Amino acid sequence: MHESTVPKTTFFATARERAAQDVNFRLTLVRWRTNVVRCRTTWRIYLDHLKHNSAAAWVKRYYLASRAVMEATLRPHDLGSTQWYVLWQLANNGPTVQRDFLNMLQVEKPTLSEVVSALVRKGFIEQTPAADDQRQRLLTITPTGLKLWQGLPDPIAYQMAWSIWYFFSFYQH
Repeated sequence: MHESTVPKTTFFATARERAAQDVNFRLTLVRWRTNVVRCRTTWRIYLDHLKHNSAAAWVKRYYLASRAVMEATLRPHDLGSTQWYVLWQLANNGPTVQRDFLNMLQVEKPTLSEVVSALVRKGFIEQTPAADDQRQRLLTITPTGLKLWQGLPDPIAYQMAWSIWYFFSFYQH
């Protein structure tokens, strides 16, 4: 049937229906696009959430927070964590060759030299040539260093207490 043979009322009714369907289709398309945008935004937020709450991110946060607790514990005594470990080693295991600290601390020679010279300058350790090999330096804790060591708070205990507090306070919410 051609348009000319269709009664005018039917044609207009069909055109109106078609226009209404067109409008509904356009509205549906707009709603769909809006939902897609919302879904993308939600998905991006979710991915950001995962990125910031991954196991690696939590480990990094824990590491940085633990270091901050350790540094805050040692700061009043004018010590860093590496200096604390050198004192710990000397107080608990006795005189140690400086070269051995390279493996224990996993640091480079210049870094270790800086740490040792700072402790020698503060009067906490002595650096003497080793008896068996004059090229090696033997580190020993001084009476001043031992007195300091005995008066130091244990930063590892503070760190553990902080970790337990943080864990339980985080999961209460």
